[in-house]
Amino acid sequence: PEWMVDWRKSKHFEYDSQAILLLGRTGLSRRPEIAGELGKLINVDGNSGTHARIIKRLVEELGMVSVEKPFQSRGASSGGSNPDIIQLTDRGKLAYRHLSGAEPVAGEFERLQPAHVSPEHTLLNIEVADFLQKEGYKILTEAPAIDLPSGGKFIPDLVAEKADDVYFIEVERGVSKDTRARQTKWLNFHAASGGRIYVFCDNLECMCGIRKELIDALGPHRAAFSLTNLAQLKNGERGKDGSIWLDRRKGLGPQARLEGE
Repeated sequence: PEWMVDWRKSKHFEYDSQAILLLGRTGLSRRPEIAGELGKLINVDGNSGTHARIIKRLVEELGMVSVEKPFQSRGASSGGSNPDIIQLTDRGKLAYRHLSGAEPVAGEFERLQPAHVSPEHTLLNIEVADFLQKEGYKILTEAPAIDLPSGGKFIPDLVAEKADDVYFIEVERGVSKDTRARQTKWLNFHAASGGRIYVFCDNLECMCGIRKELIDALGPHRAAFSLTNLAQLKNGERGKDGSIWLDRRKGLGPQARLEGE
């Protein structure tokens, strides 16, 4: 198309095209991560302002990307700020096809949003997956639907692998929910995971609430659960054994004891 020919001749094409190739190749959607990766590609500091100018140009002048602010508040419950979500538009996807000869991968936010209750929960899942990968876990792109003995299926938020072990992980935010539904959720998780329960929360308050829910819901069921939260992990905190799991308990529900006791 004519706009593609004109764009290739423009003085900003080298930087602009690197941004389009990055978005289409990786599916990155969060502004800070895009800034960091783009900085490496064009050899400028991610905080230099160059990234912001490139994105602004791609939005306002070229119509190749969109910038969205889907979150209810600026502050994130796991600490820090919620990022802008940056995605390729139809024209941006077409530009990527012309530049690379390949189809763009789905944006991380766009791909995960339909499976989650809110933009905040989608973001937390992305951040937790990132954190786990940095800790040596491999994240399965699609979580399996596990058949429950009582009928129905259970789909964990994340499935991770490390050292030949498989982890079903629920990702939770500190928001109030229906008690009966929550009890059913944990009983289903217990059945699906064989009693090995892993939960990643946004912060300590949520983690304490989930601990109570688990002990109340599982009652006499034998279970081992490992809880943690992103806010404390971001601050460098770790469990007694150096693990990312800050609260690990095993045994019967109400008598669940800390590991090592």
